Amino acid sequence: MRSLNTPSFQPYTPCQGGNGGGLYLTQDKEPMKEELSPRQSETLAVITDYIDRNGLPPTIREIMSGLGVAYPRGVQRHLEALEKKGYITRDSSSRGIRLRDRVKQAVTDLGDSITRLPILGRVPAGGPMLAEENIEDWVTLPTDLTRGKQDVFILRTTGDSMIGAGIFDGDWLIVTPTNQANHGDIVVALLGDDATVKRYIKKDNMSFLKAENPKYQNIYPDQEWSIQGRVTAVVRPHV
Repeated sequence: MRSLNTPSFQPYTPCQGGNGGGLYLTQDKEPMKEELSPRQSETLAVITDYIDRNGLPPTIREIMSGLGVAYPRGVQRHLEALEKKGYITRDSSSRGIRLRDRVKQAVTDLGDSITRLPILGRVPAGGPMLAEENIEDWVTLPTDLTRGKQDVFILRTTGDSMIGAGIFDGDWLIVTPTNQANHGDIVVALLGDDATVKRYIKKDNMSFLKAENPKYQNIYPDQEWSIQGRVTAVVRPHV
């Protein structure tokens, strides 16, 4: 499933610092052969931004939405001009726009600093964590937040049991899959079929899960449970 609307965000980490911020493709590294009009430049920016966020070219209607116009004729003219000036190629399919090599390289350079992460709708009680049926959506974030790791995923939080750790309802948690944790780590734990996010406490040969809100009691599992991942960063999206 692809994310068509990646929100802006303010990243921060409860466990370790991480830098984030907006990512924008402003210009190519090489001078363009033919100058674009302001509206043609805006059309090209809509196309490159859409590809950056979604990994595929936009349709005419999606370009219209990005430009805020109601009729396709003007968009068609801009695409014809971009094609004539060597910025794009097109075929007859609905997503047939392709960027020429110079702009492709700029997107590739940008791609080195961003990564696409799966948002899990649930934590499976068995089987592969990142199986397709567990993935609810995808989102693009700076690689700083993942520390270069490729197998991380995102969980959406619900509730207020971890507000003392700076984790609020609706936040996105960046999680590294692991069955191991150190004392004090914030973890995703699976108790039966239910997943919970709590602080892992190990004391006097006993392990338990601590909420970061005095309204909630600590969890001393009396059933089989396991650690499924460690929270390494938090992203607060703005819708």
